[in-house]
Amino acid sequence: MPWLATCAALLLCAYAQLESQRFSSALDDRTSGGHYVLTVHSVDADEPAEIRVSSCEALVSDPRVERAGILRDGRLVAVPQLGADQRLIEASTGLFPQLLEADALVGPRLPAVSGALIVDGRPLRPLRLEEQPRGVDVNSSVVLPVRAFQQVHSDCVVVLRPLVRVDQAAADLIAGLDARGALTASGPGLGAADLGALYVERGERWLGIAVGVLGGLVSALINRFRAPELAVYRLSGTSRVDAARLVAYEQLVAAGFFVATISASACLLGQRLTAPTALLWWAFAGAAAWFITSVAVSLPVVLRNPVTAVRDD
Repeated sequence: MPWLATCAALLLCAYAQLESQRFSSALDDRTSGGHYVLTVHSVDADEPAEIRVSSCEALVSDPRVERAGILRDGRLVAVPQLGADQRLIEASTGLFPQLLEADALVGPRLPAVSGALIVDGRPLRPLRLEEQPRGVDVNSSVVLPVRAFQQVHSDCVVVLRPLVRVDQAAADLIAGLDARGALTASGPGLGAADLGALYVERGERWLGIAVGVLGGLVSALINRFRAPELAVYRLSGTSRVDAARLVAYEQLVAAGFFVATISASACLLGQRLTAPTALLWWAFAGAAAWFITSVAVSLPVVLRNPVTAVRDD
């Protein structure tokens, strides 16, 4: 039985890793697609709101927020290292903390720059940005720090942490802004299905128990073919209780191999799994299902009259 339990556990671990890869891929797609980016702006497009920049940047104190700040449309200028008509955008440090270390940020889709970046005749220390999600549209731009006199702005851009419930967070964040005018939020994540909830509520969460029940049934079937062997034990003087105890011990060992194999695999796979703890719950739930199913279904074979069992087989 241990070999059967080990094979079942390895198959379960392989599926868990495949499922984790699919989840990570879906999360990456949502993140790069701007699912967790919100733009807070006026309800009335004809009357821009006045959002205090400091209150926008203060949203980072919310544990659901990764970055927050303003993006101020700039102008097109010639940058010797990059060419003519380069778009300049001003951003607050709450949205790009890298501006605390550099004078300018170069979008990842622009050519690489070595040395100082010359903008309007001034040499600036540049830093190259990583790819930004949709809604933080600076991948082909040069980003400069927002000017000190900029106290209010019409929009506030908020980047939420992955797996945050966007709909719930939007209302709370709008309420936390100091602004004049009615505000609303827009972004692709609003109204979309919650990826974390879909993962938690997926039908596959019962797979550990299903594998345990299936393994228990296969073990009981194997015991059915061992009926003559069990009958010999009974004929040699072994009581029904002792025979049942023997079968239970064998299934307990198999369940132990099931748990041990999955636990070792969870440690080895580590960061490749979305929820290693959930895999351990699969292990214990599956082992319990294996033991209960196999023993319960095997009892009729164990408790049969040994003489009848030998004659029938």
